[in-house]
Amino acid sequence: MAVAGRYSLACACLLCVFTLVFRKLELMFYYPVIVNAILFIVFTASILGKRPIITVLAMLKEKELPPFAISYTRRLTIFWAVFFVINGLIALYTAIINDLKVWTLYNGFISYILIGIIFTAEFILRVFLKKKYDNK
Repeated sequence: MAVAGRYSLACACLLCVFTLVFRKLELMFYYPVIVNAILFIVFTASILGKRPIITVLAMLKEKELPPFAISYTRRLTIFWAVFFVINGLIALYTAIINDLKVWTLYNGFISYILIGIIFTAEFILRVFLKKKYDNK
C-alpha cells in the first residue's frame, strides 16, 4: 500500500506542476481518477500475485488464516478493485464535465460516504462470518 501512496503523491506533484505550467486549475480535478487507478492496479496486481493485499493485511493481525478467511479476503480484494474502477469512472465523469459543485459533491462527499458504508457493511459481514466459521 505504501507504493500506492508514493505514486499518488508523485501524481499529485505532477498535476500541480502541469496546473501551474498550463494555468489550468481544472487539471486538479483528475487527481481522484489517478488515485483510483493506482489503487485498482495495486489491488489487481495483488490478486494476480502471491497474496491479495487484503489477505496480507489480515495476516498482520492473525498469522495463520483459515481457508474460509483466505477465500473471503481474496473476494474482498476483487470487490475493492471493482469499486475503484467504478469510483474512478465516476470521478473521471465529474472531471470531464468541469463543474466544481458536482466534482466536490461526489469526490469530496459521496465517494467517502460510499467507502464508509462499504467498510461498515464489510465489518458486520466479517463478524457474522467469523462467528459462523468459528462454531464449526
